[in-house]
Amino acid sequence: MQYMWPMMSEGYELKHVDEHLLKQCKDYDAAIELCIQESQIKYTQAHLADLLQIQSAQLSKFLNRKELKRNHKKTANFPTNKIPLLMEICGNYAPLQYQILVLGFRQDMLKELEKLAA
Repeated sequence: MQYMWPMMSEGYELKHVDEHLLKQCKDYDAAIELCIQESQIKYTQAHLADLLQIQSAQLSKFLNRKELKRNHKKTANFPTNKIPLLMEICGNYAPLQYQILVLGFRQDMLKELEKLAA
């Protein structure tokens, strides 16, 4: 069975995450987690890992990194080359919006870029 990507559907567009939620992110990893939490479609970890073409254990170690660190166990980083795909799969711009926020740019600049790309 072939998976139909949501972004291939008519009328699908990536959403902007509420700025209040972004400001609660302590770091970029938290913004990646927020992207997953705010996904338009709720995926299991195994399914999301499959869609991202990464090992399920790597995603699990990333998502459970706080607990693993507390217990002095090995964690994993999220592969940066998969962030654009993650945003498409989850249907939001959380990691990109976080970068815009940290760099001090206005959030509406992303909307202006979307208009230019259309």
